[in-house]
Amino acid sequence: MINYVRQNGAAIYFLLCMLVFLFVSYRGNVLAPFIDIPHIEVPVLPVYIVLLVTLLFVFLLCFVKESEFDLIAILLLIRIGLHFIPVLYVGMPSHFFVHLSVSVIGLSAYLIAKNFSQNLNSFNNVLRSIFIILAFQIVGEAFLGSQSFYGDAYFYKNDLVLPIGASNALASKVVPLFAVSFLCLKSKKIKLLFFLFALISVVLTKSRGGIVNFWIIFIFVMAWDGFFSFKMLAKCMIPLFCVFLFVYFLSNTEIGALAFSDSDSTVLERLDLWKNGVDLFFEHPLFGNGFYYTELAENPHNFLLDILMRSGLAGIAIFGMISSYIVFSVKNFFYDNFLRGCFLAALCMLFQGLVEIVLFSIIHDFILWTFLGIMMSRCKSLEIDPLNGGRCA
Repeated sequence: MINYVRQNGAAIYFLLCMLVFLFVSYRGNVLAPFIDIPHIEVPVLPVYIVLLVTLLFVFLLCFVKESEFDLIAILLLIRIGLHFIPVLYVGMPSHFFVHLSVSVIGLSAYLIAKNFSQNLNSFNNVLRSIFIILAFQIVGEAFLGSQSFYGDAYFYKNDLVLPIGASNALASKVVPLFAVSFLCLKSKKIKLLFFLFALISVVLTKSRGGIVNFWIIFIFVMAWDGFFSFKMLAKCMIPLFCVFLFVYFLSNTEIGALAFSDSDSTVLERLDLWKNGVDLFFEHPLFGNGFYYTELAENPHNFLLDILMRSGLAGIAIFGMISSYIVFSVKNFFYDNFLRGCFLAALCMLFQGLVEIVLFSIIHDFILWTFLGIMMSRCKSLEIDPLNGGRCA
């Protein structure tokens, strides 16, 4: 039993939690009425269901003598402790324990992924299945929704809601799932199919950051998959340039104005959000303001500024140490396709977090720390057996 968990535990854990995120919605969620695809509504937050599953696997983790608690896990544990310091001078904010659970699940997901992922084949199968389900959900919701893709951008994006998220949040999950899946596929036909799934899904979300993120990651994926050349770079950049031209000319039409040019307010509002974030940081620069916001409108839409606002310079120091440790650990193993995919997935999640609300949310962090945990586990396997690199199990 323990050996089976060590081999496949991360895949089972990831599958169970993602199925909850994909199909279970809180009955009191204000966005619940906009969900048109088949799903289940429950009277409790889905995060508590995931916490229950997490506790079960953490309990199993305690029975595995070879379980590792590395530097990243220690720093994540310190991060959890930092959340309590601002309570001393700011007070207990609303939804404190919901936000705290994000950090707890992030640490747990990392440890489970790092210690229970010896069978990469099972995790890859789960990952591809989740990617396909999410892609079909987005397509289904886009067609079942009451708003037209060619209508007003905000009415459409506010109506494109799934249990796992809405609009920009959906794009931020499709791209990293695509990156890992694509690099570990062998059939060119299936690679093309996954590319089309990802492209259609991201475009349907109408997330500008998600679309740019997808093309940037796709270029890196093609490069690392052995298809890169200056000719290939031109093939990737020319369609992207054509898309920008198409959007520019379309924005001068009535339909285009509704879809694009009349929806620039959030871009301009970012500057005000960042300014407010800097002001809030200087109120408590050392340990931050904790879980300061009660409304998403107060979120700075930039994860670096969010860290400064939440945990101050102490939080940024932890982020820097974790990032440095990961880079120095993986820098000699980029010949491995799976490790490449996980690294790109983490990069694109961080990139989108610079302009949108994605990080420090339960689903996004769960996926991020799962990928990082499995990536660090893969590093250890490659240290033991370097010749096993470049092949997905």
